Amino acid sequence: KLGRRIPFMRWAAIPYGMCCLLIFFPPVNGTSMVNAIWVGILLVLYYLFSTLYNIPYSALQAEIVTDPKRRVFVYTINSLLYVISNALVFCTSMTKGMLMNAGVSEIWALRIPFIVCCTGGTIAALVPAFAIKEQDYIAPKPHSQPLGEALKAIFSYKNFTIITIGYLVMWVAFTFFNTAQVYYITNLLALPDVWVTIVTVISIGVGVCTYPLVNILARKVGKKPMLLGACITYVLLYGAIYSYRFVISLIGGPAFAIVIGLVIAMPIAITNIIPASMFADLAQYDSIKTGQNLLIPVPATVVANNNGGNAGNDIGNMGNNMNFQHANDVIAPNMGGGVGADAIGVNCSLGPDKMLPTLQRLAAHTSL
Repeated sequence: KLGRRIPFMRWAAIPYGMCCLLIFFPPVNGTSMVNAIWVGILLVLYYLFSTLYNIPYSALQAEIVTDPKRRVFVYTINSLLYVISNALVFCTSMTKGMLMNAGVSEIWALRIPFIVCCTGGTIAALVPAFAIKEQDYIAPKPHSQPLGEALKAIFSYKNFTIITIGYLVMWVAFTFFNTAQVYYITNLLALPDVWVTIVTVISIGVGVCTYPLVNILARKVGKKPMLLGACITYVLLYGAIYSYRFVISLIGGPAFAIVIGLVIAMPIAITNIIPASMFADLAQYDSIKTGQNLLIPVPATVVANNNGGNAGNDIGNMGNNMNFQHANDVIAPNMGGGVGADAIGVNCSLGPDKMLPTLQRLAAHTSL
């Protein structure tokens, strides 16, 4: 009656938001294994309901917008809203400080911004679930093909398989870059922590400004050349970071940090917009060719995004944990004190010569 996508979205929206919020409300006040289990269970449920909502939502979006040129614009708006929402979440630390200055306890100064974010996100998730009438856009077609046969048909489609693997690898590299960005700037370039924020603001700000240009170029030169150009730019930037000593000798650390922010901006915009549109184009082509929409278009980007992003985070964090001198200088002591820790340690892999400066920086931010 409601279609194939909308029921999932309606049932998943509220649990999606609630599981996210409840992570910040552990049952035990203080350090406890119960809290670890609580967070673990809620994270599993959060990702479950995220999948149950986002995959139908993405599939519905791809089927409603049938014009390939308009799709680029729609995914541009999606990406822009994603950037704005992330910026709001990043403001929680600033909001926490303002609330604490107003007399709010530390734990509630952290919880209040997330209550607002989770409530707003849940309302935003409910709007399309109840405002869109799926059957106004999509004619219901009964489909009885077994899941195994459907997956076999999907991955027998060469173009779909290639773009899915490519998108997964791209997200591994992209998320690794984001995760290790603090290391690049504070360790390799030997710049203060504030430069991490400066580079992030430059890359996001310039990237958003290039959104109109991405739409224009997608119509003029096509999606494939743009995506190839973005990937080549990533490779060149990685090469420059690998040769950071040579680059610093030419232009200096601060200039190199600014160049990183400027160069990465448009590739970020392209890779946030173009791949989802390409998946939807492939699904539409399949529908025209076979009479059945066997592909799961944009949901494939959700899976590749999540798995590629998680893999990139893991790789980046492994590198950071092995040789990270600056990133946790402020975060670790504040976090440790906030949860009632009695002591903070330093990984001995740094070696004696590097442990002392790190301990001195940690001591400057804590009374432990």
